[in-house]
Amino acid sequence: MTSESLDAHIRLQAERIHGRVITPERIALRMLLPDRSLPLPYPRVSGDKDDLRPWRRLQDITQRHTDSLRGLLKDLKTEELVHDVDVQIRYVPLGPSFKLYLLNRVEVLHGMYEVIERQMELDSGEVVSALDVLGLGAVFTLFVITLGPIKILGPFSQLTRELDEPTLRMVAIRACDAWGRPAR
Repeated sequence: MTSESLDAHIRLQAERIHGRVITPERIALRMLLPDRSLPLPYPRVSGDKDDLRPWRRLQDITQRHTDSLRGLLKDLKTEELVHDVDVQIRYVPLGPSFKLYLLNRVEVLHGMYEVIERQMELDSGEVVSALDVLGLGAVFTLFVITLGPIKILGPFSQLTRELDEPTLRMVAIRACDAWGRPAR
């Protein structure tokens, strides 16, 4: 929803790349995020759906982490640590109910957002009771696509993998490349 978790995990992998522990030839990141102009059912102040401060806070967090990911991956390419880096961020008119990561086109991590009520500190310093989702620390299920005679949870993984470019073009409102420019 904000790319906060993904940013943290990619940073750990970038440290491994800098240390030459791993040497990927290519990194492709495609993110689908909620359209920033649409209000979401969460986060929001408990009992006051018209209070937009938690939504603005969410937008700031999302911007901070997408900028961080773009910069980090762009730097890996600039420093010639990764030959090919492709970052695409698309905004869709949907509020997310889960996280979904496709890794190397053969593994899928799927985790549901848990709606919780919690204390939230706003930019003003005011603390409010808010409905939010538990993103960091979400529980994931791993699905694997296999090419051998045994398929482990293959249909879900295959369906996820088929979220291809034409499908994304149909649902995405706008797309940005690694540098935040409109994608082609």
